[in-house]
Amino acid sequence: MSSWYGQGGHTWASGQYYAIDVVVPTGTPIYAPKAGYAWYQWNTGGGNMINVKHTETGGSLTSVLAHLSSVRIRTDGVTQWVNKNQLIGYSGSSGQVTGPHLHWQMNVSDHMSDSNYGAVLNGIPGVMDNWSPRKICGTQGGV
Repeated sequence: MSSWYGQGGHTWASGQYYAIDVVVPTGTPIYAPKAGYAWYQWNTGGGNMINVKHTETGGSLTSVLAHLSSVRIRTDGVTQWVNKNQLIGYSGSSGQVTGPHLHWQMNVSDHMSDSNYGAVLNGIPGVMDNWSPRKICGTQGGV
């Protein structure tokens, strides 16, 4: 990983980083970490991004997967259902980056996770099962 959750530094406006960055080559398959409703968005910082609102957590958690080279979901603004481990895109370096990687951020109740991130996630039964960057980057269902 090149950046990790809670890392301090002047690079981020808040002074802390609320995501993880997993260094992988461009074109590495990216799989949905859990089932949910997915939608595509583009912005200057994140580039090609996929958001997945995870229904098994009551819709309180949303994964944001950014800097993708391409996506395998609809790009017309329509939300679509994706299954856990479904191929949803490929890693890349779109947006403001210094190299190819996957940016994975978890938003809790539609807000960027803060210092309570771990407590919130650990308090939802089963949510931390299989939430591994290695499982969503290139090895479908792998370790």
